[in-house]
Amino acid sequence: MVRRRQDRVTFLAAVLALATVLLAVPVKDSKAPSHGDSGSDVTVAWVNGASRVEIIADGFRGRSAVEVRVGSQSRTQARADGAGVLRLQVALDEAVVGRAGISVTVVGRAPSGSARALIGAVPPRAGGTGPVDLMPWSVGAALVAVAVATALPWYRRRIRRRSKAETATKPNDSPIMIPNEGVTG
Repeated sequence: MVRRRQDRVTFLAAVLALATVLLAVPVKDSKAPSHGDSGSDVTVAWVNGASRVEIIADGFRGRSAVEVRVGSQSRTQARADGAGVLRLQVALDEAVVGRAGISVTVVGRAPSGSARALIGAVPPRAGGTGPVDLMPWSVGAALVAVAVATALPWYRRRIRRRSKAETATKPNDSPIMIPNEGVTG
């Protein structure tokens, strides 16, 4: 009986450890698909809590000037870093903030010296939580429910045994009648 109890406790500990590990793994942040002329060299994503987008473009000459244009806004000049990657946050007009699909054009020089133009689009904003966001929590809740359902019968038996043991050791309140040995009638 003790061995079965130890097996259950070990099983429950393993299930809870697995649930903890699965819930601790961060979900990969999804970025909008890019639409560049040479693969996925430009990424456009919203900055959390702001009316700005972050543009990351790759494949430019190191420390060269790059022009960025979002929709019909005026062009913005920036410099690529030493590896040829441009990281820039651009503030959007209030009229543009709610709309998705606005074009993003990034023009500069490739490492070979030729012109390089990348085209992307502003992705739609996240509209709240969806079923994918709730999936890790639902799996965790299911694992906890299994653990509770497994432990509940054991706990009830333990309480029942304890109450039986208490009633067996409890003294009887009724008076005990001891027959008189020396009385003859």
